[in-house]
Amino acid sequence: GFAEAAFDWASGLGLAVVLERTPLPAGDFVRWVRQVIDLAGQIAQAPGVGTLSRTCRQLVAAMRRDIVSFDPDED
Repeated sequence: GFAEAAFDWASGLGLAVVLERTPLPAGDFVRWVRQVIDLAGQIAQAPGVGTLSRTCRQLVAAMRRDIVSFDPDED
């Protein structure tokens, strides 16, 4: 269920639409998207990954938006 929801999110669909299409609770979805963003960011910085690095940076940019980019610890 998460892969399709993550694809929908990265494609630009809104949170309400994505959550309607998946049985995942909102908190789990947001947490897992943040984990994907973290992993993709690490891969993007790895030496020797070439085209994969660019793809990972694009993925991070597409997924880091709305509630996913909110950090309650920031003032």
